[in-house]
Amino acid sequence: MSTPVHLLARDTYACLANSRLVFSDLRADRYSCLSQANTKAALRLFPAFQSEDEAIVSETHPLDYDETRRVLAALDANGLLAADPANGKTAAPVRVEAPTHNPFSDSSASASRATLAHKLGFLEACINASAQLRFLAIRRVVRRVEIRKHRRLRRARRDNDALHELTAVFHRLRPYYVRAYLCRFDSLALIEFLAHFDHYPQWVFGVTTEPFGAHCWVQARDRVLNDSVERVRQYTPIMVF
Repeated sequence: MSTPVHLLARDTYACLANSRLVFSDLRADRYSCLSQANTKAALRLFPAFQSEDEAIVSETHPLDYDETRRVLAALDANGLLAADPANGKTAAPVRVEAPTHNPFSDSSASASRATLAHKLGFLEACINASAQLRFLAIRRVVRRVEIRKHRRLRRARRDNDALHELTAVFHRLRPYYVRAYLCRFDSLALIEFLAHFDHYPQWVFGVTTEPFGAHCWVQARDRVLNDSVERVRQYTPIMVF
């Protein structure tokens, strides 16, 4: 007897972090983390994750379906699954280039010269990010980022030196915008600032378990633009926009 493959709802994302399946419901702005026992059962529902953790897969008894059905019912009750293929998608691990370095040290940020255009773009980006996070659901915020990137992809600049300079300028100006550090705000503000100059890096959301934690950052290929490599490597990517 084989277990059918189930689809995630359109606004649901998943990853396997520390041998536990974690789900992100973007519509509800909520994370759900399965226990290791429930993860073993749930892996039958999502074959794409079975190669991610060979140890936990090997411990899953192939004939024990009762627990799998209970997990399936719980996921469905929480709106994480899609019954209609038109409204669903295949669950698969997020692929992001492994971060290797952050070229934006304090010294490089302080040495970067901020022009009037930079200052105006920075202020606009911070006000825009603040307003979006206050008045819009996170689902709408990330969809706006996705749609803009898609529409402007052809005109996007691919000058790494310019990207580095702009990011350093942002970090130099950031202390002048009086708001406590928050990963969502600082990531979105940087994304808005870079988009002003036609650069469109990735907005990465990651999770860790035991204890559970969620974080987000901005990344361009293998370069982390607003965090340390050591910190972001503690998180498993679950969503990328």
